[in-house]
Amino acid sequence: MFNNSSQQLFVISKENLTDLAQILIEETRKAFEKKEDKTLLTKKAACQLLGKDPSTIWRWEKEGYLVPVQTGGRKSYRLSDLNEIKEGRR
Repeated sequence: MFNNSSQQLFVISKENLTDLAQILIEETRKAFEKKEDKTLLTKKAACQLLGKDPSTIWRWEKEGYLVPVQTGGRKSYRLSDLNEIKEGRR
């Protein structure tokens, strides 16, 4: 690294640059998916999708693993969050 009072020069390997690009692409893709998918499911539908008991959903809420959305006094769950759990990305 070259350091001058007005300039800095960083040397980065091709592999590091490729890794950085992959990370940025993945983060951008995830952010885009979350913005696109605003579908909400009931607790019953979430249980069916994940093949889990309602007590598991309740426990995940208490642990902060799955955060519900309050809609009209009822809890719903983002389909994108449920898909992340189902696919093991969370």
